Parts: sequence; C-alpha cells; structure tokens
Amino acid sequence: MTNTPLVPVFTGTISNQSIQLCNARDLHHFLESRQDFSNWIKNRIEQFGFIEGEDFSINLLKTSKGTKGGRPTTEYHLTLDMAKELAMVENNEKGREIRRYFISLERSGKQLPETLPTITADQIEKLIEKQLRKSLPNPDCLLPPDQAKEIMNRLDRLGKMFHPFSDQFSDVMGVIRALHGCNPKLGLEQPGYKTVIESRNR
Repeated sequence: MTNTPLVPVFTGTISNQSIQLCNARDLHHFLESRQDFSNWIKNRIEQFGFIEGEDFSINLLKTSKGTKGGRPTTEYHLTLDMAKELAMVENNEKGREIRRYFISLERSGKQLPETLPTITADQIEKLIEKQLRKSLPNPDCLLPPDQAKEIMNRLDRLGKMFHPFSDQFSDVMGVIRALHGCNPKLGLEQPGYKTVIESRNR
C-alpha cells in the first residue's frame, strides 16, 4: 500500500486567499472521462456556472518543445469544492471515490505543501520571536504584572504555532496590536481605541 494521493492537492491563491487546489487535468485523468480535456472542463464550467477567480484560476504554461518553445497549455486550478462537484456529476464509482478523498483531506486537516518561499524551521522561529518581542507587553503596563505576563506567555505560544506568512499568524499579531490600542491590520494608533497593554517600544 502506498501513500500516493489519488489526485495531488496543493496550496495556492485565489482572490488573494490561500486555499487548497487541484489541477483539473489530474482530476480529469483520474475520472477516466472519455471527453477531450479542453471540452470537458469548458463544458462543465459553462454548465454549472463556475466562476473564475472564485471557483478556479487559469494559468498559461509554456512547453519546452522546439527552440522557441511549444504552444502554451491552459491549466485550470480548482478549489476542492469545485472538484467535489465535478466528481459528483460524473455519477460513477471513480467520481464517488475522489469526492470521498477530497472530503477526507478537509476533515483531517492534512498538511499540504505551501507555495511559499523556502524557509527553515529555525528561520521561522526566529522571525516569529522577533515579531513577538517587538509587540508583546512588558510586565510594567496598564494591567497588573501577573495578568500581563499570562497574556504575553499565551500569545507567545500561540504565535509560534503558525507560519509567519499565514492568516493565523496575522490574526495573532492583530490581537496584539489591538491590545496596544492600534489598528489590527496597520499597526497604527487607532482613534477611539483604548490601550490595554503598553508596547515594549513605547
């Protein structure tokens, strides 16, 4: 028994959101559809009203044939929701099998390769520590020292659980900024916000 995925799934971006995707060609191959791929995917998109930039993205890839390169191929990267729907409408055992596979991936929260710059575990830890040290509170703040220390420790542990480029890490930093009386996204002082914990650099 191997651990080879039925259809490779990867992390990509649609509408500036990191999301799990699969290549439509891989899905088409697995489903063993007798239709030509180009007609199959175009007909399915039109038939079921899938929206580019929401349900899928289109990528043009150049081939290496000839000295000037071959004709570009059109690759469709599908969200797992779209892929599950395409599998379901095939109405065969292969479609049901791959649909169950996609559902199991979502339920298990399987870690997938990130389309992010290569970075080592040590670099991730140092970057997180640097960001947290700049923003986390001193014991000498508006809250009692023991309470501030408890918040600092928990935010520190929480932040180190996530990749520094992830939405979750951004959320942790947003909470910290809000505690400092700043805009959670911009890190600038926000009128009407109350400073609960003073920053180290104040």
